[in-house]
Amino acid sequence: MRVQHVNHASDNGPDLAHVLAAEAAMPSKSDLPALYKTLDELWTRRDDPEVLRLSERLVAEGLRHAGDDVGLLWRAARFHYWRSDLSDDVELKQSSSEQGWAEAERALAHDPECADARYWAAAACGTYAEAIGVLAALARGLEAKLRKNLDWTVERSAGYDRGGPLLILGRYWAQLPWPKRDRKKAYANLRAVLARHPENLRARLYLAEALHAEGGGQRREAMTLVEEILSAAPGGYDAPEERLVQRRASALKPEIEREL
Repeated sequence: MRVQHVNHASDNGPDLAHVLAAEAAMPSKSDLPALYKTLDELWTRRDDPEVLRLSERLVAEGLRHAGDDVGLLWRAARFHYWRSDLSDDVELKQSSSEQGWAEAERALAHDPECADARYWAAAACGTYAEAIGVLAALARGLEAKLRKNLDWTVERSAGYDRGGPLLILGRYWAQLPWPKRDRKKAYANLRAVLARHPENLRARLYLAEALHAEGGGQRREAMTLVEEILSAAPGGYDAPEERLVQRRASALKPEIEREL
């Protein structure tokens, strides 16, 4: 399988007609770095439906021939996490997040020290838990499986993905049912992300959601955070992520307004 790099012919993004050329031949080790580069380039435009389809094709073709490659496996996990997070279809959210989690765990079986695989395993597991419902996730023992990878990343790679490990930990404490829920820990972790990575819009969104859920005077801060999200210009650090978070903030805003 030979992979052509994205042709950045204009400021509007890659020329998708030249994104890839996948052949039936088994990829050599020298082909894999080109595949990594193409997947990483496509990741920057992953909210484009055509880019998403092309990424899916590349991931599937790559894994068909090099299914034990750690660099490909964690990128596959990253892709399936995103497809799950992006979707409103419950079945797709469940199947894609579960697939991403499994791919990350396969990468870890080959390299337990791979920070990328640890992080995307935690991210996909967390999304899977939300997709099936937190109570069902607890009943299936997912908490320990999530914490195994999440605690590793918090300890060794807390700055990954602009504070992603602490963001997931904050979300974890906010989403647990009573009496496990701990909003103080949720706020502390999410504020820690914003202190180190003030550009992180998802940290603002998760903090706004937690404050809104607590109610009372906390909703004013939640509204301030939502307005900050909506006023940001996408492209500051990760345009597809920023646009997705802004759509969710737009949906949250009227919910907060009704309670103010």
